[in-house]
Amino acid sequence: MMALLCGCAWRQERCTALAGCAFNPCSSAQLAVVLYEQLKLPVPNTVGRGSSKTHAPTDEAALKQLQARHPLPGLILELRVLTGLTTKNVMATATGRLSSSNPNLQAVTKYTIELRILAHMSQDPQLVALLRKAGAQGDVFQLIAAAWLKQVTKEEREVSKRIVYGICYGLTPYGLQQQLAGYGVDLTKAQELIRSFLTYFAGVKAFIDRSNKAAQQAGYVTTLLGRRRPLPNLASPEVKVRTDTLRKVVNSIIQGSAADLIKLAMLRWELWLDSCHPAGTTGLAPGSHGGQRSSAAAQPASQLGPLLQRQSQPAPTTDPTAAEPLLAAPAGEEQPDPWEPPARLVAQVHDELLVECRDDPDTVAGVVQAVRQVMSGVWRLSVPLNVNIDKGVSWGSMQRC
Repeated sequence: MMALLCGCAWRQERCTALAGCAFNPCSSAQLAVVLYEQLKLPVPNTVGRGSSKTHAPTDEAALKQLQARHPLPGLILELRVLTGLTTKNVMATATGRLSSSNPNLQAVTKYTIELRILAHMSQDPQLVALLRKAGAQGDVFQLIAAAWLKQVTKEEREVSKRIVYGICYGLTPYGLQQQLAGYGVDLTKAQELIRSFLTYFAGVKAFIDRSNKAAQQAGYVTTLLGRRRPLPNLASPEVKVRTDTLRKVVNSIIQGSAADLIKLAMLRWELWLDSCHPAGTTGLAPGSHGGQRSSAAAQPASQLGPLLQRQSQPAPTTDPTAAEPLLAAPAGEEQPDPWEPPARLVAQVHDELLVECRDDPDTVAGVVQAVRQVMSGVWRLSVPLNVNIDKGVSWGSMQRC
């Protein structure tokens, strides 16, 4: 997994301060009211999409004309770049992954966890040993190529990588041949490579057979954390439909388990933020990799809701003077909490978390340590769950910690 650190979410709070009132900066109608009624900025001359029939223009061209008159339009332009990162689709994928659109962040090049989940769930001794040998910095695909193909050229490494992920994603020999056509691999060679791989890593072959048989009997597959995905077409009378669905079995288990783990990491992140609150005692204890929080992460997915609800309760106090706040909020109003968290979770892409924090060395060092602890301890696997962390002032300027 990779966690990314940058600093940018304060812009929403700054927008509110500049406007002098609370508003949704992503709402064109509300933004128009703030710009032209609250701040009394002149309406620029725009045409096309910027000329709305319901409110004054708030498109990019209009904001660029206004940014010389007030800092808010320029800040809105920056915010749109960042918030344009994600339109999150919680229920759009069958495997349980969070997806995004406008743009599709899932197309970003990624560091994947699927191979580690495959090794853990198959318990293939060869694959487990290679992942343990690779550790945090080793090239596992180079090790696979050396062990299986007895060669470690660039071509053999790429073949190993394509086959491993092809198995995870239900790739056919024809699909593999298309991916490796540039390396001179025809359909016959692709079939032989898959057969050879599954012969060498016999535990992976046994896992695939076992998963397919269980799915055909039950009509669904189960992820690492116990979440089910129904596959009713496994009982279809049409051979092609059954065959196509059967290829989804291992993919659903592996990708679904990866989705479970990244969601669990986000929940653990919220627990850590709770622990940072001066009045709270929940979350991950600083500097710990186990104890109460590790057992929390290892609970079945069905128990996470009650567990988080229980852990988020305020800590009991024995001080009678602390029973009521010194300045109680008026009836029907909540007393504002002036505390600001040290960091915020901005986005999730595959097995990566994008986190932002204040740009000072102590805060950055603390957040880096927390992110590593949260993500590496999300679940106990048979192989190392490595965490690579990059940091920088923007997503495009990240450097490895």
